[in-house]
Amino acid sequence: KSAEEGALRDTMARIEVQYGVAFEWDFLATDYEPVGVGEALSYAKTADYAAILRVVQYIEKNVFCFFPESFIKEYMPRNIFLVDSLISVYRHEDAVNEVSWQNNRAITGNITDKYLALGNVNERFNPTLALQEELLSLFIEYLFNNNRMPPVPEGIKAATEKAATDVGAIIYTNPSRPNSNYPYLDGRYTTWAGTGDDSTATPWLGRGILKMGRIGMTGYSRDVIYGIDLRSYSVHRGTLAQDLADFAAFILLHSPNEREAFYAQVEADSRAYTYVGYPPDPRFPYGGPAGAAAMRAKDAVAQSYLKEVFGN
Repeated sequence: KSAEEGALRDTMARIEVQYGVAFEWDFLATDYEPVGVGEALSYAKTADYAAILRVVQYIEKNVFCFFPESFIKEYMPRNIFLVDSLISVYRHEDAVNEVSWQNNRAITGNITDKYLALGNVNERFNPTLALQEELLSLFIEYLFNNNRMPPVPEGIKAATEKAATDVGAIIYTNPSRPNSNYPYLDGRYTTWAGTGDDSTATPWLGRGILKMGRIGMTGYSRDVIYGIDLRSYSVHRGTLAQDLADFAAFILLHSPNEREAFYAQVEADSRAYTYVGYPPDPRFPYGGPAGAAAMRAKDAVAQSYLKEVFGN
């Protein structure tokens, strides 16, 4: 065992005693693959001890700092897997131009009912504010896996459904057959199509959802049906817990003025999904007043939740 590996294992042992959390990088497929909720994404292992230590030290200093140590030890689920690359598959299908391809995209993290997996544990680890926000959101969402946290407040879901209703979208569903437009989805169903012909399309903002699901963009398709040129991106849909966690992280890392400036930007976005040759469809806005109103409502709900649970 090298001195570098020894120093890393000593740090990991301290972290486990201090926080009750086990960061693992040399795990078995049998520990990773059997999940009931979420997806066991493909990954590339890491053996870069310096990068592993750097990532864990960053998380301790810049993520765990928002929670009392006793809170982490009591409520944070134990299993956190660290990998070199956590891989999402992006598929491009263009029937009009007869072009089809797919590639792998590395994402920051993914949550199942068994573990939190974090990618980019390598020399390319880049600790930006955006990364800190994403990691903080991931750890907050992961807290809900212990089944002892207060549930996601009803106000989060209510604000989303009100935004969709206000723009005329039909999102209501039943548990056995989800409506394809419903903004939240657990389990292995990952895509939300109909986001327009622009890769910057943000349908979640029009529902008052701060970010798309953890896996991100999963594909693009284009076809002509009954003379209509249909172009859409498929987008991973997050959970209610992610929506709350995203707003909580946004609040913790951004001032009220910064958040309001973002909500105002969403409110001013008048774009909507457009079929080629047809007017914009207001049921699928990229932003707008309804989405911004939902965001402001969720901001208030998330602030109350933070005070209740974390004392922040």
